[in-house]
Amino acid sequence: NHLHHEQIGTVMDIFSTIMDASNTTPPAKHQVDGVSLLPQLSGRINKERTDQFMCHFPHSHRSSHFTSFRKGDWKLIYRYLDGEGKRKSKKPLPKYELYNLRKDPYETKNLALGNTGKTNEMIRLMSRQLETEVALFPVRGDAEQGLNQSNENEKLPTWRFTPSFGKLGPAETQVRPNVIFIFIDDLGWGDLGCYGNDFIDTPNIDQLAKDGMRFTDFYAAGAVCSPTRCAVQSGQNQTRIGITAHIPGHWRPFERVINPQTTM
Repeated sequence: NHLHHEQIGTVMDIFSTIMDASNTTPPAKHQVDGVSLLPQLSGRINKERTDQFMCHFPHSHRSSHFTSFRKGDWKLIYRYLDGEGKRKSKKPLPKYELYNLRKDPYETKNLALGNTGKTNEMIRLMSRQLETEVALFPVRGDAEQGLNQSNENEKLPTWRFTPSFGKLGPAETQVRPNVIFIFIDDLGWGDLGCYGNDFIDTPNIDQLAKDGMRFTDFYAAGAVCSPTRCAVQSGQNQTRIGITAHIPGHWRPFERVINPQTTM
């Protein structure tokens, strides 16, 4: 009974899927970026699903200050500051990276400079979504604090947090499904046996995949944990919700965490 689905899926879709499965609607003014996965979970083509995805990370952490944008078979990585981000070779990563994921799923051949037409097309599409979602951008020299401080030479945006969502609408008179959601931090797709890993034993997760639906094109909302957790709860892209980095706590393990300045 094992099935897999090649259409794109994202963690933003989990919110819409639970709403759909429980016959519940979000508040009228709460914009949702995800779509219900029920058609895909039933093995059908999801007509509401677009073929694009964006991850925006305007912060200094690992591969710093970048936006990645996926459209169909193509993936663009754009870095805002030159000379940042280093792999094992210690060489600065390029400002533009363009990959054809169907032909090169492991992203080994950067086509950006050899296919400037597609690169520019992807940049235009990426810019349009960033503008639509009122994205925050990094500012050179200000690093992590640059987005909420002023500079006499530059007009900077301020941090923007999600508004209160209010309560969900009244429940319909029907039996609602039980949903168990397993959320694992820092888990890569190649870490599971059901996706080909022959070193780490994951028999229980492999059995879930065997008995259910396995996605081969599913995205987290961000490059770190907090944007993805917020996307699960809101159904919104990290750029729209305004949480693009992790929400920090105190040093572990004995101190209490910091309450984030936001309402969820």
